[in-house]
Amino acid sequence: MKEWKVSLFNEYIKYKGKYIIYNNLSGSMIEVGEKIYTAFETKKFHSLSSEKILQLSSGNFIVPLEKNEIDDLRRRKEEIVNKVKVIGLQILPTLGCNFECIYCYENVANTKAIMKKPVMDSIVEYVKNTIKPTTEYLNISWFGGEPLIAIKSIEYLSKHFLSICKKNNINYYANIITNGYLLTKKNVDLLKKYKVKQVQVTIDGPKKIHNSRRPLKNGKGTYSKIIKNLQYASLMLDVWIRINIDKTNILYLNDLITDLKKNKIFDKVHVRLGLISLFANTCKDIENISLSKKDVKKLLDNMKDKNIFTNNKDEIFHPIPDFIGCVAEYKNSFIIGPKGELYKCSKTIGMPDEKVGNISNIKYDNKNLNKWLSFDKLLLYNECKNCSLLPLCNKEGCLFDFLIMKSFNKCKQNEKHKEYKQLLMSTYLKDKKYKEVEYEEQRKRSERN
Repeated sequence: MKEWKVSLFNEYIKYKGKYIIYNNLSGSMIEVGEKIYTAFETKKFHSLSSEKILQLSSGNFIVPLEKNEIDDLRRRKEEIVNKVKVIGLQILPTLGCNFECIYCYENVANTKAIMKKPVMDSIVEYVKNTIKPTTEYLNISWFGGEPLIAIKSIEYLSKHFLSICKKNNINYYANIITNGYLLTKKNVDLLKKYKVKQVQVTIDGPKKIHNSRRPLKNGKGTYSKIIKNLQYASLMLDVWIRINIDKTNILYLNDLITDLKKNKIFDKVHVRLGLISLFANTCKDIENISLSKKDVKKLLDNMKDKNIFTNNKDEIFHPIPDFIGCVAEYKNSFIIGPKGELYKCSKTIGMPDEKVGNISNIKYDNKNLNKWLSFDKLLLYNECKNCSLLPLCNKEGCLFDFLIMKSFNKCKQNEKHKEYKQLLMSTYLKDKKYKEVEYEEQRKRSERN
Protein backbone atom coordinates (compact mmCIF):
# COMPACT_ATOMS: atom_id res chain seq x y z
CA MET A 1 0.00 0.00 0.00
CA LYS A 2 1.38 3.40 -1.02
CA GLU A 3 2.33 5.71 1.82
CA TRP A 4 1.71 9.45 1.74
CA LYS A 5 2.93 12.55 3.55
CA VAL A 6 1.69 16.13 3.66
CA SER A 7 3.29 18.50 1.18
CA LEU A 8 5.85 20.91 2.54
CA PHE A 9 4.17 23.61 0.47
CA ASN A 10 0.70 23.57 2.05
CA GLU A 11 -0.97 26.50 3.82
CA TYR A 12 -3.66 25.74 6.41
CA ILE A 13 -6.47 28.13 7.30
CA LYS A 14 -9.38 27.73 9.71
CA TYR A 15 -12.30 30.07 9.12
CA LYS A 16 -15.68 30.02 10.90
CA GLY A 17 -15.63 26.29 11.39
CA LYS A 18 -14.34 25.62 7.87
CA TYR A 19 -11.00 24.11 6.94
CA ILE A 20 -9.11 25.45 3.91
CA ILE A 21 -5.87 24.13 2.46
CA TYR A 22 -3.85 25.80 -0.30
CA ASN A 23 -0.80 24.35 -2.03
CA ASN A 24 1.82 26.83 -3.21
CA LEU A 25 3.26 24.54 -5.85
CA SER A 26 0.12 23.36 -7.65
CA GLY A 27 -1.92 26.52 -7.01
CA SER A 28 -4.81 24.36 -5.78
CA MET A 29 -7.18 25.32 -2.98
CA ILE A 30 -9.73 23.10 -1.25
CA GLU A 31 -12.25 23.35 1.54
CA VAL A 32 -12.33 20.08 3.46
CA GLY A 33 -14.29 18.54 6.28
CA GLU A 34 -12.99 17.90 9.78
CA LYS A 35 -12.08 14.28 9.02
CA ILE A 36 -9.71 15.21 6.19
CA TYR A 37 -8.28 18.15 8.09
CA THR A 38 -7.58 15.84 11.04
CA ALA A 39 -5.76 13.50 8.67
CA PHE A 40 -3.47 16.38 7.73
CA GLU A 41 -2.89 17.31 11.36
CA THR A 42 -2.07 13.74 12.36
CA LYS A 43 -0.34 13.01 9.05
CA LYS A 44 -2.25 9.75 8.76
CA PHE A 45 -4.27 9.13 5.58
CA HIS A 46 -5.06 5.39 5.73
CA SER A 47 -8.68 6.09 6.76
CA LEU A 48 -9.42 8.10 3.60
CA SER A 49 -10.97 6.58 0.50
CA SER A 50 -8.90 5.99 -2.62
CA GLU A 51 -10.98 8.68 -4.33
CA LYS A 52 -10.04 11.25 -1.68
CA ILE A 53 -6.39 10.19 -1.83
CA LEU A 54 -6.38 10.66 -5.60
CA GLN A 55 -8.00 14.05 -5.27
CA LEU A 56 -5.55 15.25 -2.62
CA SER A 57 -2.51 13.94 -4.48
CA SER A 58 -3.61 15.53 -7.78
CA GLY A 59 -3.57 18.90 -6.06
CA ASN A 60 -0.18 18.15 -4.48
CA PHE A 61 -1.70 18.44 -0.99
CA ILE A 62 -0.18 15.05 -0.24
CA VAL A 63 2.86 13.50 -1.93
CA PRO A 64 4.45 10.02 -1.88
CA LEU A 65 6.45 9.42 1.28
CA GLU A 66 9.69 8.96 -0.63
CA LYS A 67 9.36 12.19 -2.63
CA ASN A 68 11.91 14.96 -2.01
CA GLU A 69 10.02 18.16 -2.85
CA ILE A 70 13.11 20.37 -2.70
CA ASP A 71 14.89 18.23 -5.28
CA ASP A 72 11.70 18.32 -7.34
CA LEU A 73 11.77 22.13 -7.32
CA ARG A 74 15.36 22.11 -8.54
CA ARG A 75 14.47 19.63 -11.26
CA ARG A 76 11.53 21.72 -12.46
CA LYS A 77 13.76 24.79 -12.58
CA GLU A 78 16.32 22.92 -14.68
CA GLU A 79 13.59 21.73 -17.03
CA ILE A 80 12.37 25.28 -17.55
CA VAL A 81 15.90 26.44 -18.34
CA ASN A 82 16.72 23.57 -20.68
CA LYS A 83 13.45 23.73 -22.59
CA VAL A 84 14.07 27.39 -23.48
CA LYS A 85 10.34 27.92 -23.16
CA VAL A 86 10.95 31.65 -22.88
CA ILE A 87 13.65 33.82 -24.41
CA GLY A 88 13.76 37.07 -22.47
CA LEU A 89 15.88 40.00 -23.53
CA GLN A 90 16.12 43.43 -21.99
CA ILE A 91 17.54 45.66 -24.68
CA LEU A 92 19.14 49.04 -24.06
CA PRO A 93 19.37 50.67 -27.51
CA THR A 94 21.09 53.63 -25.83
CA LEU A 95 22.47 54.59 -22.43
CA GLY A 96 21.81 58.22 -23.24
CA CYS A 97 19.03 60.02 -21.40
CA ASN A 98 17.33 63.39 -21.66
CA PHE A 99 16.65 63.51 -17.89
CA GLU A 100 18.82 64.32 -14.88
CA CYS A 101 17.03 62.40 -12.14
CA ILE A 102 18.31 62.92 -8.62
CA TYR A 103 18.48 59.21 -7.84
CA CYS A 104 19.58 57.58 -11.10
CA TYR A 105 21.74 54.59 -10.25
CA GLU A 106 23.19 53.97 -13.70
CA ASN A 107 26.79 54.88 -13.07
CA VAL A 108 27.72 55.24 -16.71
CA ALA A 109 29.32 57.96 -18.75
CA ASN A 110 26.86 60.35 -20.35
CA THR A 111 26.68 59.16 -23.91
CA LYS A 112 24.42 59.70 -26.87
CA ALA A 113 25.61 56.52 -28.56
CA ILE A 114 22.81 54.50 -30.14
CA MET A 115 22.94 50.80 -30.97
CA LYS A 116 24.31 50.26 -34.46
CA LYS A 117 23.16 47.84 -37.13
CA PRO A 118 25.91 45.17 -36.65
CA VAL A 119 24.92 44.85 -32.97
CA MET A 120 21.23 44.69 -33.83
CA ASP A 121 21.89 42.04 -36.46
CA SER A 122 23.80 39.99 -33.87
CA ILE A 123 20.77 40.18 -31.56
CA VAL A 124 18.51 38.99 -34.36
CA GLU A 125 20.86 36.08 -35.11
CA TYR A 126 21.02 35.18 -31.44
CA VAL A 127 17.22 34.96 -31.24
CA LYS A 128 17.05 32.87 -34.41
CA ASN A 129 19.70 30.45 -33.18
CA THR A 130 18.33 30.16 -29.64
CA ILE A 131 14.76 29.20 -30.53
CA LYS A 132 14.00 25.53 -29.94
CA PRO A 133 10.90 23.48 -30.77
CA THR A 134 9.93 23.96 -27.11
CA THR A 135 10.15 27.76 -27.27
CA GLU A 136 6.77 29.41 -26.75
CA TYR A 137 7.55 33.06 -25.99
CA LEU A 138 9.91 35.81 -26.99
CA ASN A 139 9.76 38.52 -24.34
CA ILE A 140 11.42 41.85 -25.08
CA SER A 141 11.81 44.74 -22.66
CA TRP A 142 13.04 48.08 -23.98
CA PHE A 143 15.08 50.02 -21.45
CA GLY A 144 17.89 52.53 -21.24
CA GLY A 145 18.93 55.32 -20.73
CA GLU A 146 15.83 56.56 -22.38
CA PRO A 147 14.93 53.99 -25.06
CA LEU A 148 12.68 56.31 -27.08
CA ILE A 149 15.76 58.35 -27.99
CA ALA A 150 16.60 55.31 -30.12
CA ILE A 151 13.12 54.73 -31.56
CA LYS A 152 14.53 53.71 -34.95
CA SER A 153 16.52 50.92 -33.31
CA ILE A 154 13.34 49.73 -31.61
CA GLU A 155 11.58 49.79 -34.96
CA TYR A 156 14.36 47.87 -36.77
CA LEU A 157 14.61 45.13 -34.17
CA SER A 158 10.86 44.85 -33.66
CA LYS A 159 10.30 44.16 -37.36
CA HIS A 160 12.75 41.25 -37.20
CA PHE A 161 11.41 39.90 -33.91
CA LEU A 162 7.84 39.84 -35.19
CA SER A 163 8.95 38.12 -38.38
CA ILE A 164 10.86 35.46 -36.41
CA CYS A 165 7.90 34.83 -34.13
CA LYS A 166 5.51 34.47 -37.04
CA LYS A 167 7.83 32.07 -38.84
CA ASN A 168 8.33 29.91 -35.74
CA ASN A 169 4.75 30.21 -34.46
CA ILE A 170 5.76 31.58 -31.07
CA ASN A 171 4.18 34.31 -28.97
CA TYR A 172 5.66 37.78 -28.84
CA TYR A 173 5.45 40.13 -25.88
CA ALA A 174 7.14 43.50 -25.54
CA ASN A 175 7.11 46.28 -23.00
CA ILE A 176 9.00 49.52 -22.56
CA ILE A 177 10.25 51.45 -19.56
CA THR A 178 10.41 55.13 -20.45
CA ASN A 179 10.42 58.47 -18.68
CA GLY A 180 7.43 59.42 -20.84
CA TYR A 181 8.77 62.70 -22.23
CA LEU A 182 9.10 61.29 -25.76
CA LEU A 183 5.93 59.22 -25.54
CA THR A 184 4.34 61.32 -28.26
CA LYS A 185 1.37 60.31 -30.39
CA LYS A 186 3.72 59.37 -33.22
CA ASN A 187 5.86 57.16 -30.99
CA VAL A 188 2.84 55.61 -29.27
CA ASP A 189 1.37 54.65 -32.63
CA LEU A 190 4.68 53.14 -33.67
CA LEU A 191 4.97 51.15 -30.43
CA LYS A 192 1.46 49.83 -30.89
CA LYS A 193 2.24 48.88 -34.49
CA TYR A 194 5.19 46.81 -33.31
CA LYS A 195 3.21 45.03 -30.60
CA VAL A 196 4.61 46.82 -27.55
CA LYS A 197 1.74 46.14 -25.18
CA GLN A 198 2.84 47.67 -21.91
CA VAL A 199 4.59 50.90 -20.99
CA GLN A 200 5.92 51.98 -17.61
CA VAL A 201 6.32 55.69 -16.92
CA THR A 202 7.65 57.20 -13.71
CA ILE A 203 5.92 60.21 -12.16
CA ASP A 204 7.20 61.13 -8.73
CA GLY A 205 4.50 63.46 -7.50
CA PRO A 206 2.48 66.50 -8.55
CA LYS A 207 4.06 69.01 -10.92
CA LYS A 208 6.34 70.87 -8.51
CA ILE A 209 7.64 67.73 -6.80
CA HIS A 210 8.12 65.73 -10.02
CA ASN A 211 9.95 68.55 -11.78
CA SER A 212 12.36 68.92 -8.88
CA ARG A 213 13.22 65.22 -9.00
CA ARG A 214 13.03 64.38 -12.71
CA PRO A 215 13.98 67.44 -14.77
CA LEU A 216 15.50 67.60 -18.24
CA LYS A 217 19.27 67.88 -18.40
CA ASN A 218 18.85 71.62 -18.96
CA GLY A 219 16.87 71.86 -15.72
CA LYS A 220 13.47 72.43 -17.29
CA GLY A 221 10.38 70.63 -16.02
CA THR A 222 8.96 67.49 -17.60
CA TYR A 223 5.66 66.94 -15.79
CA SER A 224 3.25 68.81 -18.06
CA LYS A 225 4.47 67.15 -21.23
CA ILE A 226 4.36 63.67 -19.68
CA ILE A 227 0.78 64.22 -18.54
CA LYS A 228 -0.20 65.37 -22.02
CA ASN A 229 1.49 62.34 -23.57
CA LEU A 230 -0.27 59.96 -21.19
CA GLN A 231 -3.69 61.27 -22.14
CA TYR A 232 -3.23 59.61 -25.53
CA ALA A 233 -0.91 56.75 -24.55
CA SER A 234 -3.36 55.51 -21.91
CA LEU A 235 -5.98 55.02 -24.64
CA MET A 236 -3.66 52.95 -26.83
CA LEU A 237 -1.37 51.00 -24.49
CA ASP A 238 -1.43 49.32 -21.10
CA VAL A 239 0.13 52.11 -19.02
CA TRP A 240 1.67 51.62 -15.61
CA ILE A 241 2.66 54.68 -13.63
CA ARG A 242 5.46 54.05 -11.17
CA ILE A 243 5.98 56.47 -8.30
CA ASN A 244 9.44 56.30 -6.80
CA ILE A 245 8.90 57.26 -3.19
CA ASP A 246 11.12 58.47 -0.39
CA LYS A 247 10.76 60.74 2.64
CA THR A 248 10.57 63.88 0.50
CA ASN A 249 7.58 62.99 -1.67
CA ILE A 250 5.46 60.29 -0.02
CA LEU A 251 3.14 62.85 1.58
CA TYR A 252 2.27 64.23 -1.89
CA LEU A 253 0.84 60.98 -3.27
CA ASN A 254 -2.78 62.06 -2.91
CA ASP A 255 -2.02 65.31 -4.73
CA LEU A 256 -0.66 63.35 -7.68
CA ILE A 257 -3.70 61.05 -7.77
CA THR A 258 -5.99 64.08 -7.70
CA ASP A 259 -4.12 65.55 -10.66
CA LEU A 260 -4.26 62.29 -12.62
CA LYS A 261 -8.01 62.22 -12.08
CA LYS A 262 -8.35 65.85 -13.12
CA ASN A 263 -6.54 65.08 -16.38
CA LYS A 264 -8.74 62.00 -16.96
CA ILE A 265 -5.81 59.60 -16.80
CA PHE A 266 -6.23 57.83 -13.50
CA ASP A 267 -9.03 55.44 -14.51
CA LYS A 268 -7.09 54.35 -17.61
CA VAL A 269 -3.79 53.42 -15.97
CA HIS A 270 -2.32 51.27 -13.20
CA VAL A 271 -0.47 52.97 -10.36
CA ARG A 272 2.22 51.34 -8.26
CA LEU A 273 4.86 52.45 -5.80
CA GLY A 274 8.59 51.87 -6.09
CA LEU A 275 11.26 52.18 -3.44
CA ILE A 276 14.51 53.90 -4.32
CA SER A 277 17.28 51.43 -3.55
CA LEU A 278 20.92 52.09 -2.84
CA PHE A 279 23.20 50.35 -5.32
CA ALA A 280 26.85 50.18 -4.26
CA ASN A 281 28.24 53.72 -3.99
CA THR A 282 26.29 55.26 -6.83
CA CYS A 283 23.39 56.52 -4.71
CA LYS A 284 24.96 57.49 -1.39
CA ASP A 285 23.67 61.03 -1.85
CA ILE A 286 20.09 59.80 -1.40
CA GLU A 287 20.76 57.41 1.46
CA ASN A 288 19.29 59.73 4.10
CA ILE A 289 15.95 60.11 2.31
CA SER A 290 15.38 56.45 1.45
CA LEU A 291 12.47 54.52 2.95
CA SER A 292 12.20 50.90 4.00
CA LYS A 293 9.15 48.74 3.17
CA LYS A 294 8.17 48.99 6.82
CA ASP A 295 8.32 52.81 6.69
CA VAL A 296 6.08 52.85 3.62
CA LYS A 297 3.52 50.49 5.11
CA LYS A 298 3.27 52.62 8.23
CA LEU A 299 2.78 55.82 6.22
CA LEU A 300 0.27 54.27 3.81
CA ASP A 301 -1.81 52.91 6.67
CA ASN A 302 -2.66 56.51 7.50
CA MET A 303 -3.69 57.40 3.95
CA LYS A 304 -7.34 57.57 3.01
CA ASP A 305 -6.86 56.14 -0.50
CA LYS A 306 -4.08 53.65 0.20
CA ASN A 307 -5.89 50.87 -1.72
CA ILE A 308 -5.12 52.50 -5.06
CA PHE A 309 -1.49 51.46 -4.61
CA THR A 310 -2.33 47.78 -4.14
CA ASN A 311 -4.06 45.15 -6.27
CA ASN A 312 -7.61 45.97 -7.29
CA LYS A 313 -9.83 44.84 -4.42
CA ASP A 314 -12.22 43.17 -6.85
CA GLU A 315 -9.52 41.01 -8.39
CA ILE A 316 -8.86 37.51 -7.12
CA PHE A 317 -5.34 36.95 -5.83
CA HIS A 318 -3.53 34.19 -7.74
CA PRO A 319 -0.01 33.36 -6.52
CA ILE A 320 2.08 31.69 -9.21
CA PRO A 321 5.06 29.39 -8.54
CA ASP A 322 8.32 31.25 -9.12
CA PHE A 323 10.89 28.65 -10.13
CA ILE A 324 13.17 31.25 -11.67
CA GLY A 325 13.17 34.78 -10.33
CA CYS A 326 14.39 36.96 -13.20
CA VAL A 327 16.54 37.02 -16.34
CA ALA A 328 19.63 36.64 -14.15
CA GLU A 329 18.75 32.96 -13.66
CA TYR A 330 17.75 32.10 -17.22
CA LYS A 331 20.58 30.72 -19.33
CA ASN A 332 19.29 32.23 -22.56
CA SER A 333 18.12 35.60 -21.26
CA PHE A 334 20.32 38.67 -21.19
CA ILE A 335 20.44 42.40 -20.76
CA ILE A 336 22.05 43.85 -23.87
CA GLY A 337 23.79 47.23 -23.94
CA PRO A 338 24.12 49.48 -27.01
CA LYS A 339 27.53 48.03 -27.94
CA GLY A 340 26.32 44.47 -27.55
CA GLU A 341 27.73 44.08 -24.05
CA LEU A 342 25.87 41.52 -21.97
CA TYR A 343 24.78 41.67 -18.34
CA LYS A 344 22.65 39.36 -16.20
CA CYS A 345 21.24 42.08 -13.96
CA SER A 346 20.07 45.61 -14.75
CA LYS A 347 21.69 46.85 -11.54
CA THR A 348 25.12 45.97 -12.94
CA ILE A 349 24.72 48.07 -16.10
CA GLY A 350 27.81 50.26 -16.37
CA MET A 351 29.94 48.00 -14.15
CA PRO A 352 32.70 46.80 -16.54
CA ASP A 353 33.73 43.95 -14.25
CA GLU A 354 30.20 42.53 -14.31
CA LYS A 355 29.86 42.07 -18.07
CA VAL A 356 29.20 38.45 -18.98
CA GLY A 357 30.16 38.67 -22.64
CA ASN A 358 29.07 40.21 -25.93
CA ILE A 359 26.07 39.32 -28.06
CA SER A 360 28.30 38.78 -31.09
CA ASN A 361 30.26 35.99 -29.37
CA ILE A 362 28.59 34.44 -26.33
CA LYS A 363 30.75 32.01 -24.37
CA TYR A 364 28.88 29.99 -21.77
CA ASP A 365 32.10 29.13 -19.94
CA ASN A 366 32.47 32.82 -19.08
CA LYS A 367 33.37 33.08 -15.39
CA ASN A 368 30.93 35.94 -14.70
CA LEU A 369 28.10 34.21 -16.53
CA ASN A 370 28.57 31.00 -14.57
CA LYS A 371 28.56 32.99 -11.35
CA TRP A 372 24.97 34.04 -12.01
CA LEU A 373 23.69 30.79 -13.50
CA SER A 374 25.09 28.37 -10.92
CA PHE A 375 24.12 30.21 -7.75
CA ASP A 376 21.72 28.30 -5.48
CA LYS A 377 20.23 30.28 -2.60
CA LEU A 378 18.93 27.12 -0.95
CA LEU A 379 22.50 26.22 -0.08
CA LEU A 380 22.81 29.35 2.08
CA TYR A 381 19.92 29.12 4.50
CA ASN A 382 18.64 25.85 5.93
CA GLU A 383 15.39 27.44 7.14
CA CYS A 384 14.38 28.00 3.50
CA LYS A 385 14.22 24.25 3.00
CA ASN A 386 11.35 24.03 5.49
CA CYS A 387 9.38 27.02 4.22
CA SER A 388 6.01 26.46 2.55
CA LEU A 389 6.44 29.65 0.51
CA LEU A 390 9.49 28.32 -1.30
CA PRO A 391 7.75 27.73 -4.68
CA LEU A 392 6.59 31.35 -4.70
CA CYS A 393 9.51 33.00 -3.06
CA ASN A 394 12.69 34.13 -4.71
CA LYS A 395 13.47 35.35 -1.21
CA GLU A 396 13.75 38.93 -0.01
CA GLY A 397 16.32 40.51 -2.24
CA CYS A 398 17.82 39.07 -5.40
CA LEU A 399 21.01 37.62 -6.82
CA PHE A 400 22.48 41.11 -6.94
CA ASP A 401 22.29 41.26 -3.14
CA PHE A 402 24.13 37.96 -2.81
CA LEU A 403 26.72 38.24 -5.54
CA ILE A 404 27.52 41.93 -5.81
CA MET A 405 26.49 43.62 -2.57
CA LYS A 406 27.60 40.59 -0.53
CA SER A 407 24.72 41.21 1.81
CA PHE A 408 21.34 39.73 2.42
CA ASN A 409 18.51 40.38 4.84
CA LYS A 410 16.77 37.19 5.85
CA CYS A 411 13.07 37.31 5.21
CA LYS A 412 10.74 37.42 8.20
CA GLN A 413 8.87 34.19 7.62
CA ASN A 414 6.23 34.63 10.32
CA GLU A 415 5.33 38.13 9.17
CA LYS A 416 5.24 37.10 5.52
CA HIS A 417 3.06 34.09 6.27
CA LYS A 418 0.57 36.19 8.17
CA GLU A 419 0.16 38.66 5.30
CA TYR A 420 0.11 35.86 2.73
CA LYS A 421 -2.62 33.92 4.51
CA GLN A 422 -4.74 37.06 4.62
CA LEU A 423 -4.48 37.23 0.82
CA LEU A 424 -5.41 33.56 0.51
CA MET A 425 -8.38 34.12 2.80
CA SER A 426 -9.50 36.98 0.57
CA THR A 427 -9.23 34.69 -2.45
CA TYR A 428 -11.35 32.05 -0.75
CA LEU A 429 -14.08 34.53 0.15
CA LYS A 430 -14.23 35.99 -3.36
CA ASP A 431 -14.31 32.78 -5.34
CA LYS A 432 -16.48 29.90 -4.07
CA LYS A 433 -15.06 27.01 -6.09
CA TYR A 434 -13.12 25.14 -3.51
CA LYS A 435 -15.26 22.68 -1.56
CA GLU A 436 -13.26 19.46 -1.73
CA VAL A 437 -12.40 20.09 -5.36
CA GLU A 438 -9.20 21.12 -7.02
CA TYR A 439 -8.96 24.71 -8.15
CA GLU A 440 -8.51 23.74 -11.79
CA GLU A 441 -7.95 27.18 -13.26
CA GLN A 442 -5.11 27.95 -10.88
CA ARG A 443 -3.53 24.53 -11.43
CA LYS A 444 -3.41 25.22 -15.16
CA ARG A 445 -1.80 28.61 -14.49
CA SER A 446 0.82 26.83 -12.42
CA GLU A 447 1.55 24.31 -15.18
CA ARG A 448 1.98 27.06 -17.76
CA ASN A 449 4.70 28.55 -15.58
